Amino acid sequence: GFGPETIRIKQSAGVPFYNGNYGFFVQNSGAGNITASEAVVRVYNQVSLVKQYTVPTSGTGQFWNVFVLNGSGVITDVNTILAGAPAAP
Repeated sequence: GFGPETIRIKQSAGVPFYNGNYGFFVQNSGAGNITASEAVVRVYNQVSLVKQYTVPTSGTGQFWNVFVLNGSGVITDVNTILAGAPAAP
């Protein structure tokens, strides 16, 4: 949609982070490349904005591979456009 859309990873009391890696991807549900969408992703912690990503303007595809969040809370930038559906991180 036209957003904003929100995804929240809520941690249980006493558990600092969840195990594993979490890939964050955006799919353009409209026609054409996602590069023309002007999409923005903002990552917040409990207090403030941590990172902001703007969709790349080059590449061909409907999928934007934005970042990977690991079980320690570290964000690894990917920021690439994919032609096909992404695989799990």
